[in-house]
Amino acid sequence: MAPPPPSMAPRMTALILRVLTFAFLVASLAILTTNTSTLEIGDEVFKIRFKDVYSYRYMLAAIVFGIAYTVLQVAFTLNHIVKRNAQTSSDGNPVFDFLW
Repeated sequence: MAPPPPSMAPRMTALILRVLTFAFLVASLAILTTNTSTLEIGDEVFKIRFKDVYSYRYMLAAIVFGIAYTVLQVAFTLNHIVKRNAQTSSDGNPVFDFLW
């Protein structure tokens, strides 16, 4: 006897969480790139921007990679929802998700 087909609930939940992840990554990208600070030393005033801090560049790279990976995962999730052939175990959990 063949196992019953997995329900749509895990797939829709995965899609919703991936879209939410994408939204948070885009929000963090906007916050990071528009971040400025003012530093006053005596009579001098310095404005520090995003590009002046080296560690922000690494953070930017991580956010961009996260956005790219999330977009790829959203596309695969939509494909699996439409085709209803996601590679899942009998209980509906994803078997193969990490592509890199």
